[in-house]
Amino acid sequence: MVADIESLLEVPRVEHLFLELTSRCNLKCKYCAVSGPTYKGEDLVDFNSPQMIQSIHRLGLSSIQLNGHGETTIVDDWYRFARSLCGGRVPVVMTTNLCKQYTDEEIDVLARFSGLSISCDTHDAKTFKMIRRGGNLRQLVYNMLRIRTSALRQNHQAPFIAWNCVMNDRVVLDFPEYCRFAALSHVGRLVLCNLVVYPWSELRHVSDLNGEDLRRAIEALNDGISFWRGLNREFVMMGGLPEQLSEAIKREGIDATLHY
Repeated sequence: MVADIESLLEVPRVEHLFLELTSRCNLKCKYCAVSGPTYKGEDLVDFNSPQMIQSIHRLGLSSIQLNGHGETTIVDDWYRFARSLCGGRVPVVMTTNLCKQYTDEEIDVLARFSGLSISCDTHDAKTFKMIRRGGNLRQLVYNMLRIRTSALRQNHQAPFIAWNCVMNDRVVLDFPEYCRFAALSHVGRLVLCNLVVYPWSELRHVSDLNGEDLRRAIEALNDGISFWRGLNREFVMMGGLPEQLSEAIKREGIDATLHY
């Protein structure tokens, strides 16, 4: 029986590799499961071993992504591991909150990624700090500038930047201004993520808004989306969010349509 199960796990080729070096995080975002009272993160053991790195290179991958519940860049020697993967023909991307104070060596490695998917929900520093507890928007933006500067010094293209925004009641009305801020920050893709409301969360789903508040929220979303699409940059709205908003519009009987 065990042999049968192992045979089912065998594949002729691995195309895309997703690696979670840690499920720990340096932030305690109000909407994240990691902030739960019973959550306990762990690190991947021996990820930096020569055997691990050689095995990854032998797979003949089409892409590598470093992500997961945790923040990759808080793990000791993460950048040495990442440096061994970046710079070849296989695109390497990473999901990160980018809210650490990085060394020059770490920044040089970050500049070698093909893409960085950065968690950033708002352009307002005060709101950012309130939602992403332990995070600092100024640190994030400064790190992005350092990464672009490093790429220029190293004479190669800077990583493609995406921002992931967990949409909620605290940020929705400022969404058009957030889009303008993102455009000036050299962001190439915006991803609107659907909020999961946990018992400890103080944030509300936009679809829980009523009447005029909901109408204004839909108007703000439409204005921001229209501006962003006018720049011919990538826009993604994660599944579940548009459906919940459409249901809320019907529930409240307001004259509004979400254009996404």
